[in-house]
Amino acid sequence: MSTKTDLTVTSVGLDNTEQSVLNVAVNLLKKHQIHATLLSPEDNNGQIVVVDLDKPIGKTFYQQFQSAGKRQLILLSDNIINDNRHLMLKKPVLVQTLKDLLVETSKQPANKTFTSPPSSIVAPPCLQLSTSTIANPPKPQRTVVTTDSLFQVLRKARTEGQIIQVFYSPHPPLFIDGKQGIIATSCSRELLYKIVFNQYNSVRTQVLTEADFQILSSGKQILSLEQVLWYATLYGSQTELLGDISPTTPVRLKAWPNLSRLECEPVHIQLSALLASQALSLKQVEEKTCLEWGIIVGFYNAVALAGLIEVNHKTLHTTARHKAPQKTRLFNRILQRLKLQSSIPAI
Repeated sequence: MSTKTDLTVTSVGLDNTEQSVLNVAVNLLKKHQIHATLLSPEDNNGQIVVVDLDKPIGKTFYQQFQSAGKRQLILLSDNIINDNRHLMLKKPVLVQTLKDLLVETSKQPANKTFTSPPSSIVAPPCLQLSTSTIANPPKPQRTVVTTDSLFQVLRKARTEGQIIQVFYSPHPPLFIDGKQGIIATSCSRELLYKIVFNQYNSVRTQVLTEADFQILSSGKQILSLEQVLWYATLYGSQTELLGDISPTTPVRLKAWPNLSRLECEPVHIQLSALLASQALSLKQVEEKTCLEWGIIVGFYNAVALAGLIEVNHKTLHTTARHKAPQKTRLFNRILQRLKLQSSIPAI
């Protein structure tokens, strides 16, 4: 038997068109077993507050907003705002995209914008801008077919400052601006998790200009490239140890990752505490924690890309001992909780 979620939504600074879009989006929430009430704009005490940053009243509310508590913001703007704390939509606001964000936000604890994926993954329709609504549509660029994972694509985009469009059929495309450190997409966050966990035989990428990106990002959700790259590295790079180290190279955390803002599981807190307290090789970490090798490698890669690792190239001696596989694999338990097990290849 399904349970309904009670939710209150309000707005600050929205014009009549945006308020109408919000009203339709809120009414659509009943299809997701969410009983939502849209409060009047004068009452900004809703659990979710949709704020137009381009209006003085919205900008003031945003600047004075206290993130502590149970309220969360969805930000609207003509400009791209890279805010890791809140969800962001670039105007014009589309009903489908706003509805998806309301659904996601209702399932997330306050102050955590990236959480474990919801149990069901439903692909929203790909909302494409027709050329009739674009004064200067982007010129077609050369399309490249690759077998790279999302982790590899994001890492390369950030390192090289690429501006690209990425197609993971049948999902909506990702528009990545490695210079600004952002991703624009009509893909829901649930689908981003699915892309991370799946393997694709044919992935297409296309180079974009800055002008192309500005046009194609209209009406899309704006995500932090660093946040998505963290998650993609944590779960999508577990077969490859990055950097010039071996499993017996001592490493240490210089600082804890900001786990209040980043995706994590209890095992990642455990690994942070262990590697912050002393220099250990990853093989020693495996022996001390009995965690699966892939989980350790994924965590190391994520903190290494974040610049949080200090490496000592002196090799440590480790006990040559084979650990019996755990009766219930930890990573599988995580995946079963996310209900993605059937679509994830074995590690």
